[in-house]
Amino acid sequence: MKVIYIFICAIMMISCSKSPEEELGRLMLKDYPNTNNLYSYFIVIPGGGCDGCISGVEQFVKENYARRSVIFFFTNIESEKVLRFKMGTEILTSKNIVIDKDGKYSLPNKYKNSIYPIVYELKGNRVSQVSFISPNGDDVMAKLYNEFQNNPEFSIDINKYIEGEAALPVKLSDITDSIMYIPLKTPKGLPVSLVQSVRISPHYIFYLDNNQQLFMFDRNGDFIRMIGKRGAAPDEYISLSGFEVDDSESFVYLHDFQRNRILAYDMKGVLVKKLPLSRQLLNLTSFYNDQFIGFVPKFYSNGQEAFYMIDYNGEIKDSIHLEKKTKSLDKSSTDLFKMATLDFNKYLLFTLPFDNSTYKLSPTGHKTKYFEIKQGKYQLPERIGSNVKLYNENLTKYIFELNTRTSSSKVFIDFFYNMENYRLIYDINQNRLFEVSRGKYRKGIYNDIDGGISVWPAMIKNDTIISIIDPSAIENLETVNESTKRLYQSFMLYDNPVIQIVGIKKILKVR
Repeated sequence: MKVIYIFICAIMMISCSKSPEEELGRLMLKDYPNTNNLYSYFIVIPGGGCDGCISGVEQFVKENYARRSVIFFFTNIESEKVLRFKMGTEILTSKNIVIDKDGKYSLPNKYKNSIYPIVYELKGNRVSQVSFISPNGDDVMAKLYNEFQNNPEFSIDINKYIEGEAALPVKLSDITDSIMYIPLKTPKGLPVSLVQSVRISPHYIFYLDNNQQLFMFDRNGDFIRMIGKRGAAPDEYISLSGFEVDDSESFVYLHDFQRNRILAYDMKGVLVKKLPLSRQLLNLTSFYNDQFIGFVPKFYSNGQEAFYMIDYNGEIKDSIHLEKKTKSLDKSSTDLFKMATLDFNKYLLFTLPFDNSTYKLSPTGHKTKYFEIKQGKYQLPERIGSNVKLYNENLTKYIFELNTRTSSSKVFIDFFYNMENYRLIYDINQNRLFEVSRGKYRKGIYNDIDGGISVWPAMIKNDTIISIIDPSAIENLETVNESTKRLYQSFMLYDNPVIQIVGIKKILKVR
């Protein structure tokens, strides 16, 4: 009887004992409880071991570090300095990154699986599954990428806002502490019209206006030269969809849509390369590692939208096809120029026509859903948005002309609904919507700093808003601030647009 009792106790002890990875999961949940279902995954990355496995997960962290549903644990760190060099300070200071210097969240060194990253799948405050990322295991990374491709990092619900949910008003001092003004100065007889696109590099400002003229200024706004010339001659461009400047400030690349080519100019305005493209691109922007990325709509790719990666010699290096082919398209009613919105700012963001989601595209071609804008019954169907007659008949039913600009902590949103223009700011860290303006006319963020003209991003670069002031707005400015009035009067000498540069605070605090 005593032998049976001892045997039963031994069996119970064996069955109740936990594996090292299970014990580690319990410890992490104790220190980082998941009672409110905030997290879907804990991912542990050891400081050494299977180099290929670890580097793959490190790349995954770079692409997904801001995702709230995951905590990444870097453990057994040999050198924090080396880790910071590999991953970057911004990533390692993120709220969901844990740097475990003491090896608290690591497996024992003698344990055979201690050299592999671990993925803990969570259900509430318990671990539902443990997987090791190893050369011989299941493709855990592919599963994660597939899930994150369809699940956004965050959602913005403007459906509730339209139906009456309050959004706090916001003013410029809630966003920034100061404004820099750069008036664009050109010789007499060379006016600058409204902006089509603008790029600011460390030493120059490049401004493409609505007349398809590309101006080059220094950082004080003094005119340097024109880049390229519009016309029908072989070395001229017919129609520009946009342009880019390389990081070394060596070349300016113009996308001549009509002739389906890229024109490369040096900083002296000399045409040095003409790069013919093998695919008809609708628009183009910078991509990682000295490349461009271009959008090919359905009409130019047999009913299948796609992106093409192109090097600085104009050669296609890779492509990403985004959806199944469309069986038939009514060319008589579809707007050919419904293009994807491309925004390269630390990482590439893109939004497809008639899609409510914005996606991230990594240097390795992984597509993950960054955020979605919930529009509910107000979301514009493609069959209406692509048909001029139906478009005009439904202006009071759906959200039209939805556009976003994104910084690391904010999403700037504008759209047209029920004959009114809306402008909103979503604070990612606070998960809160703020109202900038709503009404017949589009208005920017109210300028309570110097009483000058309101601000709205034409582009965002490195958490800095680039906003453009129309000369007509300067003429009609009413302000009680005398110093601002004198400043704006000095701008009228040139009768050109003025650039506003505004740094964005990390936290939006409405006072």
